[in-house]
Amino acid sequence: MRTWIVNGLVARPFRVGFILLALLISGCSSTTDSPFVPSGRTAWVVNSLGESLSKVNLDSGEVAVNAVPTDAAPNDIAILGNRAYVVNSTSNNVQILDLSTEQTLGTIEILKGMNPYYIVIENAQRAFVSNWLTGNVSVLDLESEAETDTIMTGGVPQGLCVSSDRLFVTDINLDLQNFTYGPGRLLAYSLATLDFVDEVEVGTNPQIVELGPDGNLHVVCTGDFGAVTGQVYIVDPQTLTIELTINIGGSPGSLVFNSLHVAYLGSVAWAGEGWLLTYDSITHQIIHDAANPIVLPSSAMDVACSQDDHIFAACFNTDQLIELGENDGIVQTYTVGDGPIAVAIDE
Repeated sequence: MRTWIVNGLVARPFRVGFILLALLISGCSSTTDSPFVPSGRTAWVVNSLGESLSKVNLDSGEVAVNAVPTDAAPNDIAILGNRAYVVNSTSNNVQILDLSTEQTLGTIEILKGMNPYYIVIENAQRAFVSNWLTGNVSVLDLESEAETDTIMTGGVPQGLCVSSDRLFVTDINLDLQNFTYGPGRLLAYSLATLDFVDEVEVGTNPQIVELGPDGNLHVVCTGDFGAVTGQVYIVDPQTLTIELTINIGGSPGSLVFNSLHVAYLGSVAWAGEGWLLTYDSITHQIIHDAANPIVLPSSAMDVACSQDDHIFAACFNTDQLIELGENDGIVQTYTVGDGPIAVAIDE
């Protein structure tokens, strides 16, 4: 997990927003650098340091480690139909891929923002990208493949969520000069007009916001990697009222829900291992917190869930995609590219 500044951009950005130089060690699985014809379910893994996508055939277990090259410092991926949209942070663009041919179709240049970080797709016509260094969110027209507008948020926008008639944005409020955090913010905007609606103060370093099975927004606050540890704020999406705060601990920076309403959070752990933390997203009862985490080989930078409720964690330091099955046991370990930072399941 490496972060440094190149030509004024945050290069090799990593999701927990902290500077860390980590040794990268190898994992194990059947691998190839050549693309193969997919069969059934596929996991696409964004390799931040390797600047490539790995393709993992979840039926055969075969891995194409560097299946598709990306531009500089890829950080996030979203899939819509047979297309994937990859956010390349220091190239300042969104790369469009045809997943059926594994070819790059083009890029959407981010001209009104700098250091694009996350992407959320509203529908087949529109997507939004948060821009770390310019305090704004780019509005993308997916049909014309162009940036058409921006939303000024201030601060350091990161997490994005589209729900009902609103776009929600988290501001991690990071001082990029001394790397300290102010109070986090959750902001709401009208999808119809892109106008500001409301905001609420949340915990420290809110990196992720997702709509939960309980109908509320789940805002993952990573903490400051020191005295302030991870929390999840449960927020009413209409009133922005904070309903509850879950003190989960650790340093969580990603979130996914399975069909049983269990929330999985990928977390950094400084002893070399990584963690998954879990809670019931309906009752909000903690299942695995920092005192009894699900232990992984290295920091879990992103998590995803397949239709059969298998959980996939991108483990950055060990260049692995970890698959967990029944009772959260590890059922498969896939060696992927250098610095896996995001994962999306195509099935």
